[in-house]
Amino acid sequence: MKLCNAILLSLVATIVSGCSPSTSGDAFICGVNSCTGCCKGNTCVAPPDETACGSGGAACNACRANETCLQGSCVPANCAGCVNAKTLACEPGTAVGACGAGGAFCASCGADTSCQAGRCTSTACAGCKDGSGACQAGTLDSQCGAGGVTCAACTGGKTCQDRVCTSPPSCGPTTCASGCCDDADSCQPGTAVGACGGGGGRCATCAGTGATCAAGVCKQPCGPNNCAGCCTATGACVASVSATCGINGATCAACNSGDVCTNGSCVSTMCKSTCPGCCVGSTCQLGTTQPQCGKNGNACAACSGGQVCSNNACHVDPNSLWDLVITSGLVPLYNNPPTNTTFFDSFGGAPDPYPQVVLDPSGTMESNYIDYVSNSLAPDWTTNSDHGVVYSGYKPARLLLAAYMQMWDDDVGPDNDMGWCYFTITEAMFGGALQTFHCDAGHNSLGLDWEVKFKIVPH
Repeated sequence: MKLCNAILLSLVATIVSGCSPSTSGDAFICGVNSCTGCCKGNTCVAPPDETACGSGGAACNACRANETCLQGSCVPANCAGCVNAKTLACEPGTAVGACGAGGAFCASCGADTSCQAGRCTSTACAGCKDGSGACQAGTLDSQCGAGGVTCAACTGGKTCQDRVCTSPPSCGPTTCASGCCDDADSCQPGTAVGACGGGGGRCATCAGTGATCAAGVCKQPCGPNNCAGCCTATGACVASVSATCGINGATCAACNSGDVCTNGSCVSTMCKSTCPGCCVGSTCQLGTTQPQCGKNGNACAACSGGQVCSNNACHVDPNSLWDLVITSGLVPLYNNPPTNTTFFDSFGGAPDPYPQVVLDPSGTMESNYIDYVSNSLAPDWTTNSDHGVVYSGYKPARLLLAAYMQMWDDDVGPDNDMGWCYFTITEAMFGGALQTFHCDAGHNSLGLDWEVKFKIVPH
């Protein structure tokens, strides 16, 4: 029992002193087997300090005035670099073989590393290395490669794609300049509805009833989605005048002699000059009802759903709901005016455009867009699944807060920006009449030029 108590007291003393128990009897002996710090006489000093510095049970040493105790060794104090573990000298800490800072022991950096600001930093090259051994991005045709290999120059018509010299598709701008390339990579004339295009770009299928392919561009027949005037027998969209009277893509009508065309309808000149309300043919109406609204002898207009006839004019009901529909547009082929040498499509074809509209309700930007149309300079978004509807079921107050409209070219990677212009909706645009928004080069954020046709219709 006394022996057990002696061993227990020895263990307690060991824990307090930082030493390990001696194996030679009950008495503690400071040394290599019993002390993690240094021995000052038979006392283990752990952790060591400048007055008693050492490690591994060795005898303690007192460091000099200009030294400090680092992991049991007296080393130069105030070392801005690192301390050489062998010579205990202060090194700058910038060499690969002696890297460090703050007076810590130097580290030896491994392969593909360098010493940066006292830290071993990887220098592995994600691209390729040129003749001097310098790392290059590896994305140029003249310097192509990945994983730190020697850069290669792409030849034989190959280009650097994803850091690999890659052969171009057999069909492209150089081999199919006057046509388009189908899914089988074959060159097509580019004049068919099912394979429409030009410049060696990807062929597009012209969607929509009555669509045609003209000069490599899909075109929709004249109608309410692309004509603010009226459509002739030959399918041309013309302005609404007495010889060709009509609006919103209706079939043109020729007014009789003595009649005039107003609001897309023919009215008699007598009614036009004498009627304070609105005219239906030669009959003057009050112009105060929903189906017959107007004044000054103009043709009566039928106010659409969501509108009321007030003071002989159609006005928007503030509680009604509306849809913003972008029907068609015109976009550029090139993305670098005025040089016009770089295509939006990487293979030289037409872009895949889609518009985006940003509203600003209560100061919070709200963005929405519609699906793209493939390979088109004259896209018709009403042929897509969303039918060109950008915003659906919105009250007038929200649509009147439109901030800007932006055009994009859909791509495999990040989509290409075609620039944006400030876009303002007014009450006069409500009711379904086709409107044109032109984002010209002088106002476009990127100096490009495009336009869209849109309408605001009752929800």
